[in-house]
Amino acid sequence: EKSDLPILLEHGFDYSHQYQVDVYNEALERRSSDLHGIANLKLQTVANFLGFKGQSHNSLEDARMTARVYEAFLESDESRLLLDSQSSLNSNPFGALDLSKLFD
Repeated sequence: EKSDLPILLEHGFDYSHQYQVDVYNEALERRSSDLHGIANLKLQTVANFLGFKGQSHNSLEDARMTARVYEAFLESDESRLLLDSQSSLNSNPFGALDLSKLFD
């Protein structure tokens, strides 16, 4: 796991109970799909790959890039779910019909 938690813990700050999402792990899982062809999974590289620009190694910019990357991942997931639901309707010849009146 690639995060700042171990470094923070070494200095007496335990934020593990607040930890929700590891964007690095998200990127790793998406490397063969959403991030196909990416050179590495550094935050700056992932952000640039997704079309975001920013100054790396600047705390505020890193936080902004992380948020933008995570939002892009969420949008990608939402788009994939929408496409999946549309394809299931398209493959069902009765998918667009309201047949509820037939079964009253």
